Amino acid sequence: MLAEDDARFLESQGWRYEHQPDGELINLIIFGYELPPGYTVSRCDLLIRLPGGFPDAPPNMFWLDPPAVYPNGSQPPGAEQREVYVGRTWQRWSRHLSESEWRAGIDNLRSYVRFIRTNLEAAVPVAA
Repeated sequence: MLAEDDARFLESQGWRYEHQPDGELINLIIFGYELPPGYTVSRCDLLIRLPGGFPDAPPNMFWLDPPAVYPNGSQPPGAEQREVYVGRTWQRWSRHLSESEWRAGIDNLRSYVRFIRTNLEAAVPVAA
């Protein structure tokens, strides 16, 4: 289950979401997550797989459906793979936090969503 603080955060953003256990993980889907400009889609569903021990243990990677690609059809670096979870095919964004980047007892779902947003923004190519 999600911690109360995490559920309150999601609700404060106005996001529709669902979560379900998957072995030692919790699959959290945020529906209609707004992407930054620079992708062929403006909204997608965001999957975060929360590990057992979260928030003391950091999540690893995130997934989007539909895939976020550039207008020229190319894939963002580290987002070429597809994986199936909760009966859907997701674009895996291979992004990792080191142990020193995740502060157990301080970081939480809000921190991880900020990490995701920063990575999505940084992956948009700079116009020449």
